[in-house]
Amino acid sequence: MKIILISPPSDFNDQLLGSLQKMPISFKWINDRESLVIPIPGKFVWKIIRRIQFLRKFNNKLFHRKVLKMAKTYKPDIIIFNKVMIAKKPLLAELSSMGIKLVNWFPENSGNEPYKSWLESYASFFDYFFSFDSRIELLNNPSIKTKFFYLPFGVDLDLFSKVKVTEEERKKYSCDISFVGAYYPEREAILKELTDFNLRIYGWKGWENSSLKKYYFGPLNLADSIKVYQSSKISLNINILPVINGVNFKTFEIPASGGFQLSDCRKDLESLFVVGNEIEVFKDIKELKHKIKYYLDNNLERENVIKNSQKRVSKDHLMSSRLQEIVRVISSFTIR
Repeated sequence: MKIILISPPSDFNDQLLGSLQKMPISFKWINDRESLVIPIPGKFVWKIIRRIQFLRKFNNKLFHRKVLKMAKTYKPDIIIFNKVMIAKKPLLAELSSMGIKLVNWFPENSGNEPYKSWLESYASFFDYFFSFDSRIELLNNPSIKTKFFYLPFGVDLDLFSKVKVTEEERKKYSCDISFVGAYYPEREAILKELTDFNLRIYGWKGWENSSLKKYYFGPLNLADSIKVYQSSKISLNINILPVINGVNFKTFEIPASGGFQLSDCRKDLESLFVVGNEIEVFKDIKELKHKIKYYLDNNLERENVIKNSQKRVSKDHLMSSRLQEIVRVISSFTIR
C-alpha cells in the first residue's frame, strides 16, 4: 500500500511520520506550509507569503501542482490530509478522479469558525472524514459519498521515551500546577482562579498580553513540554470552547510524558480513560481547587494515577494504532 500524507510541520506531524515509518507500507510526505514561491525553508517566509494575497494564491497554485505531480508519479492508494484547508475543490476533484481514496483527519474544534464553514463546504469532497470528536458520526449522510468516523488522537511513545529530564531541568520546571497551551479567554478565566498556587504557564506568546503574563514562561517544543509534565505535580488540561465531546492532543501527551493530568470534563473522556483512576477531571472552579489541594497533599494517589494512565496510553492510544484504524476502515469498504 502507498500513502501520501499532507500535513503541516508540528509535534503531531512528527508522530504521524514516526508511526508511518513503523508500518509495512510505502509513504511520502508533503508539507502544506512550504514556501514554494520563495523556496527558503522556515516558518518566517511562509507567514509572509500567507499575508500577501497574490503571493498566497500563487503559492497555493504551486502547492496544487506539486500534489498532482506526486499523485501521478507515485500513484498512491490513499492520501491522508491533516486538515490542509489550502487544498481547494478542483484539486480534490482531480485527485478523486484518479481513483485515489481521499482521507481527512481533522484536528480542529468544528464548532469554531472558519472550521465550521469549511467542514460544511468541503467534507463531501473526501471519501473518509475522521474527527477526534465523537459527534462527527452524526454527520453521516446517505446523499453524499463521504463516510464519517470518530478517531481520537494518539501518541508515538518512541518520541516520549527519548526525552530524559536532568535534575537541573526538573528543578527549573518544578511547580504545583503547569499549563501548556495557546491563549484563549476561557483558559485565562480558569487559570486566574489558581494564582494562589505555584502556577506556571507555557505556550504561544498571546499570554504576554493577558492578565497572567507574570505566570507565563514562554513557548516550548515537544521535548521541553515533556520535561514540564514530568516536573509538575499537576498538569492542567483545558479544552477550548465551544464544548464538544472530543478531547485535545494534550489529553494523551500528558500521560505519555509521565505527568499527572487534571482535565476539564468532556464526554469522550469516559471511553478513553477511567476517571479517578487514570485521569482526574473537574466540572467547575470549586471542584478544580478541591482536587488540586487533594492531590497536592496525596503524592501516592497522584503517582498511582500517573502509572495507570501511562499503561492505558501504551495499550490503547498509540498513533500507530490510529493510522492502522484508518487503513482498516478504508480496506473494509474497498473489499466490499
